Amino acid sequence: MKPPLIKLADTFGSSFHVRFDRSPNINNFLHYHLESELVYVKRGKGRWVLGEKEQRFAEGDVLLIGPGLVHRHQFDAAHLSERTDAGVELFVIHFAENFWGSEFLFLPENAVLRTLFEKSKRGVFLQDSTNRYIGYLMHRIVHVKGAARILLLMDVLIYIGNLYTDKNLICAPVTPNAMPGTGNKPIHAICDYIMANFQRKIEIEDMARIANISPNSFCRYFKAETGHTYMRFLIETRLKYACQLLRKGDLSVKQVSYESGFSNLAGFHRHFKEMTGQSPLNYQNSNLSQIKDFS
Repeated sequence: MKPPLIKLADTFGSSFHVRFDRSPNINNFLHYHLESELVYVKRGKGRWVLGEKEQRFAEGDVLLIGPGLVHRHQFDAAHLSERTDAGVELFVIHFAENFWGSEFLFLPENAVLRTLFEKSKRGVFLQDSTNRYIGYLMHRIVHVKGAARILLLMDVLIYIGNLYTDKNLICAPVTPNAMPGTGNKPIHAICDYIMANFQRKIEIEDMARIANISPNSFCRYFKAETGHTYMRFLIETRLKYACQLLRKGDLSVKQVSYESGFSNLAGFHRHFKEMTGQSPLNYQNSNLSQIKDFS
């Protein structure tokens, strides 16, 4: 059975996912996702499985897992008993490599980040003696809001990028189709196509052509690969972009609707309220009022 692609829950108020785990059983099965994963082990011992390799971990260890790399973590038996006080604590961040914009990564100053992201496809592992500062930064990321989170994440990644060597890489260089979640899988090309074209009407025939399957089979293929329907993925992608535009406050709700790829204003209102629990206008006003209060 091939490892599943895990689609992360949507965070409409943030560009990336941050969480603090105390359960040893979260996602402790082989899986992969389209985002990079950064983990700091504050408490606990066990092993990571990445592709066909294994790596022991303990308190203070850090792992950066690139998109598409199949992985799991398994804590030692001492942490799995309900009667033990040997709890676990993990800081976990999931982020798309281009969440700050593709142009940003290609600035000359960001060569370290570009190289790190390429190497992360093999898994970058750093042991305790070097990582207390990383743990401190990730703790702050969990507890701060707004742009400070982005700056702190950048600090962490630059720190790792300047620290690791090839000795810190777990897996062998990736070859096409070496493992189920990596390489040139059509689902990755499809998701990239959606992200680049969601503002206009997307024909299923175009994406079926990318996957080299028939249009009638495309929706089943997408659901089997991601666990979510194609239409849900497309709507959520458009809504995330709509949230960004609404927070800026430069456009009306109607303009945001069309700029985000919705052809029907009523449909935009309905989907937005289903996803966020409030209307687009209320969402926009609440964010703008926070900015005014701060200034």
